[in-house]
Amino acid sequence: MWMKRCALAVFLLLAAAAFSQEAWADSITLKGGTQQVTVTNGSSTGSAFHTAPNPGSSWSQTTQATRSRSGGSYASTGTLITDLGQTEFDLDMTLSASRYRREGRRGSATAFGTLYFTADEALDYTLSGGLTRTSGSGTVQHRVLLIDDTANTELYNSGYVSNSTSTSLTGAGLTGSLIAGHAYSLSFEYFAGTTAHNGSIAATGDLLLSFAGTGSPVPEPGTLALLGLGLGCIVLHRRRARAA
Repeated sequence: MWMKRCALAVFLLLAAAAFSQEAWADSITLKGGTQQVTVTNGSSTGSAFHTAPNPGSSWSQTTQATRSRSGGSYASTGTLITDLGQTEFDLDMTLSASRYRREGRRGSATAFGTLYFTADEALDYTLSGGLTRTSGSGTVQHRVLLIDDTANTELYNSGYVSNSTSTSLTGAGLTGSLIAGHAYSLSFEYFAGTTAHNGSIAATGDLLLSFAGTGSPVPEPGTLALLGLGLGCIVLHRRRARAA
């Protein structure tokens, strides 16, 4: 008897686990987007560009651009790593820039792009991130926009934020709600630059947009069938126990 009860308990635990894992499986749908890295080193420039895959797919992509001055050791490099999933968009960037003393232009590295997605259900969102100078001297700068394209409404606009050491996302709109069925876009621009002769700067940054459900999760059909089967087994077990 106790073995049957244990088996039923395990079965229900497995069904509950399946329910929790599948509840938010389709919270957002990626619709497309671009990411680009551009670097300058005096009069020398370089860039790299990528686009998102087919709508509905997750996206993990590294974009990198490097440019060095001919005959010198001065290089500007930018790397952007993008990991887009169903529950969060995670972007990490490393920017470094140099300026040769004889070149009139500054050395810089910029990572930027726009991501498009729809909310498949009502969601809460949280935005965080910033850019920090890790070595050298110069300027770090960011701008981040989150827009409800369906309602033509800005949910968050950081504006251009510049500093000599670090920047971070602040202000109203870092947390909020997404409406089921609405289309959204997340735009970002992260920049590091130096104007000093023979100068350089290096910086690291990140941008995280995470999603969480606001209401009771709706189980997948397979999960409902599993729970129904478990309940049916309990009823059958009790009937047999009474008959005995």
